[in-house]
Order: sequence, then C-alpha cells, then structure tokens
Amino acid sequence: MIRYLSFETNAPEEYLPYFRSKRLILWTTVFALIFVNIPWEIIRGAEFTDIENYIERFSSGVNFSSLINEGFFLKYITSESLWAALILYLKNLGLPLPLVFKSISFFSIFVFGYFTFKKSKSLFLSAFLLLNPLMVDFVMSQIRNSFALSIIIVAMLCNNKWIKLVLLLSSTMIHSSSVVLIFLVYILNKTQYEGKYKNLGVLIIIGLFVAFTLSIGREYILTLIGDRRANIKQPQSSILYSIFWVVYIGLIIYLKKLNVKDIYSKMSFTLILVFFASVVFGAYATRYLAILLPFLIISVLSLKINKNRILSSWVLLFYQLILFTYWID
Repeated sequence: MIRYLSFETNAPEEYLPYFRSKRLILWTTVFALIFVNIPWEIIRGAEFTDIENYIERFSSGVNFSSLINEGFFLKYITSESLWAALILYLKNLGLPLPLVFKSISFFSIFVFGYFTFKKSKSLFLSAFLLLNPLMVDFVMSQIRNSFALSIIIVAMLCNNKWIKLVLLLSSTMIHSSSVVLIFLVYILNKTQYEGKYKNLGVLIIIGLFVAFTLSIGREYILTLIGDRRANIKQPQSSILYSIFWVVYIGLIIYLKKLNVKDIYSKMSFTLILVFFASVVFGAYATRYLAILLPFLIISVLSLKINKNRILSSWVLLFYQLILFTYWID
C-alpha cells in the first residue's frame, strides 16, 4: 500500500541534476521568504480573517482539552488535535502568535515551491504561477489546510515508509480533509488502465464520488461524528467562475492527447472535477483549486511539446492576472 502513496517523475534526465542540487533549496528558501513577506493584506486592502480568528482564539487562554471534541480516537482527527497542541506548545515557549502563523505559512509555501520546482522543468515560471491569489489565500489565511497539505507532500516525497505513515497520520490531526487527499493519492496511483477513455472514465467516477461525499454527504458525516462544523453555512463559488477551470483542464487533457497517466495530471483532472461538481451541488469548493495548483503547474510544465507548454502556461498566467484584479479590493 505504501508504494502507492508516492510521487514519481517522468521528467527528462537532463533536467534532474540541477534540481537535485543544493541550489534548489536555496532558491526555494528565497522564494518562500519573498512570498510570506509581501504585504498581501495591504495589496488586497483587507485582512486575512482566518489568521485574526486564530490569534484571538489562542490568545484567549484556551487549553488543549477545551479544543477537543468528545469521543475516542475520531476526536483527535475531527478536532485537529495536533494543530491545537502545536500552536499551544509554541505559544507556551514564548513565541508571538503572529510569528508562529507566519512561520507555518513559510513552511507550507516552501514545501509547495520545492515540490513544484523539483518536479517541473522551469523554476522561475513555476514561481510566477505559484504567485496566484488562490495560493496566497491558501497559504497566508487557510494555513491549517495548507499546512496539512504540505505535510502530505513531504510524506509523498519521503522514501521511509514509517516516516511516511507518521506524517500522513499527523496531517489528519491538523486538518481532517487530509483523509480525502490521502485517499485520492492512493486510489489515483492504483488507477491505471491502458485504454485512454477507460482511464478518463474511471477518473470521472472517482471525482464525482468524492464531490458527492464532500457536498451532499458532508453534513450527514459531520453530524454522525459530532463535528463542530456540522450545519455551518459555507460560501459558494459561482458556476461561471468554475467554467474556466473545466475548459482549462480540458485543454491540458487535449494537449496530452487524452493520455492522463501521471499522478500530477490525474490529481489535477480529478480535483477540478471535484471542484466543479461541488459547485453544482452547492458546496464550498474554492480550496480545491488551491490544493490542485502545484499538481496542475507540474502537469502543465511537463508537456513534452514546447509550444503546448508555452500556450497552456500563458493562458494560466493571463487568468491569474484577471484573478488579481478581482482579488484586490
């Protein structure tokens, strides 16, 4: 089972020596430092409310037990117990909470950057594509979710199966949605058919199943396990907004001649399908776009024909600029 929880690369061998060097860590560190120190709130004209809520919550003298739901093992996942324990531990060390959360944001974007730079063929273009409003919100505001994803990616890059298991289990106790992402990586790694149409058909079924579970079945599951997020109204994305992503992934699949066999393309295709179907079902789905972004960038920059890679990259960059015009208040 563990071998299906890994990321493999088909990048040409001539690209690999550079990305294996220490320079990759150096450039990724520089990128992450720039990313977290850009005054995004000033540029946007609005605060990251999630961060403010976290600071207020953990500054109010809460203890670990007050943050944990009642129950047995599931309470440590549904309450994201490791997240609470980590923040309280760092706070008790005397570290200012804003510094704690900024450090977590740095770690997350470092992992996303390292992963994307290592698996793609263009460090600088990957960096520009990661400077996306979706990623900014994800890393700088939805930090618990992005932190959990970064730990999953570290686990996927890890060769030691026991460390991998510890990291994967830890991610579920930081954000419970990690269970879904781990399931997706596992099942998509196992899903491999010779026929292109059969392969796409199975991916569509997986995507629709996950979307249905996370939208229609969400309230039932949260109520069943006694999660505090049950019956909480969440914002919805528009159908019009989601159409671009469906058309775009359709373009990528077409340029790949329907040959969607690498894990990055399968994750991108499936998560965009999850996003679109969730929007149709009336669920909050924007976070899935941020989650898939590193995988999508790798998929785009791994296109073998140069003109296809340039076309798809510029389309994504152009749409990114449009997103910024709406994102800036």
